[in-house]
Amino acid sequence: ALGSQYDTFDVQTDRFTMLKQMNKLPWEGCVEVRRQPYDVQETAPTPGTPATMFVPFFAPDEPDTPSGVYKNTYINDGGSGTWIQREQNHAKYSGAPTKIDSKHGPNAGCGMQPMIRLTSSTASIKTAINAMTAVGETNIPQGLVWGWHALSPNAPLADGAAYGTQHLRKIVILMTDGDNTMTDPGGSNMNRSNYGGLGYIWQNILGITSGSATARRTAMDNRLTLLCSNMKARDIVIYTVRVEVTSGSSTVLKNCASDPDKFYDVQDVAQLTAAFDSIAGSIDNLRISK
Repeated sequence: ALGSQYDTFDVQTDRFTMLKQMNKLPWEGCVEVRRQPYDVQETAPTPGTPATMFVPFFAPDEPDTPSGVYKNTYINDGGSGTWIQREQNHAKYSGAPTKIDSKHGPNAGCGMQPMIRLTSSTASIKTAINAMTAVGETNIPQGLVWGWHALSPNAPLADGAAYGTQHLRKIVILMTDGDNTMTDPGGSNMNRSNYGGLGYIWQNILGITSGSATARRTAMDNRLTLLCSNMKARDIVIYTVRVEVTSGSSTVLKNCASDPDKFYDVQDVAQLTAAFDSIAGSIDNLRISK
């Protein structure tokens, strides 16, 4: 299900080859958001349709100069030229990095808790939840689409039962503590964003190549709205929980839920247990009605 080409370089380059060339650095398992429209679909990856493939995460070495402007510099630029020429110079990935840690290197930003596939092990789920840490930007549709992949009978996971299986309900609970964000680092940083699941904003993975914080959030909200519609069209029941978010609007998450009573606006985390008790009761009622 993995594609290997990395289109932020001036030529298509195999990222696994580049990792091997840098003292056999590991790939830590993160992937970029699929290209539209597949970012909000469960379409199985097919090599004949490259946009359906999951592209391995590879944070580029950013320009060495101006000093302090670019955060992720970990290998010598290997030449002169403009910032974009130095950033897209794939040939420089041929030796040991000068700096590798949680914030520097091709895996920078990939220090998250791995997802868990469908399981009946409550203990393993609790362990994973307890190991989570809040870091980085908020990309709600990227998280939700992997919830769909977990329930889907299609690759890349293919763990879910077939749609329409008798006496079966597919249910997703989406919980978030923030609004969609894609930050502009500002100043003279010409990438106009940090590298992440959406690449850089100029790559157009989000559907825009620039824009204010509001424009970026709107673009992400629009993808989330379409994703929710696609999931509900497959008869997936969606509950949404917004936890201690005082900024922005709850409209997108409220509309994402299958019904108005399946949206929970939890303004105090102390109310979270009551919200999940209510969801559990609602799910029991769904099971009985099915």
